[in-house]
Amino acid sequence: MSNPFGHAPDEQLGQLLRTGLDVPAHDDFVHRTMALLAAEPRRSSWDVLNTWLRPGLAVAAILALALAMWLRLAPVTTSEASLADAMGSAGVPSVLVSSAQGASTDNLLAAVVEGR
Repeated sequence: MSNPFGHAPDEQLGQLLRTGLDVPAHDDFVHRTMALLAAEPRRSSWDVLNTWLRPGLAVAAILALALAMWLRLAPVTTSEASLADAMGSAGVPSVLVSSAQGASTDNLLAAVVEGR
């Protein structure tokens, strides 16, 4: 190599590549390769996906089992809030959820009209 940063082709490197890549039986290699390609059955995309099916199902089953175990072992926290507490913080009048006679249409209409 005369100049490693030059843009011109390097004759010495080119000669080394030509001798290293020159195959004496090039035609035999081509015929063998073409025969192998012709003999190999064509695979569709469904055949490729079928090879992924079993490992994919196994991974999905393992993940589902891990998620089920995590949910089973996770501590359950419950809060003891009443419906009236929840509705009171949402701006709904407590008379709708805490009256003894239940929610009537008059109370519901009054709550809707008051919000306007």
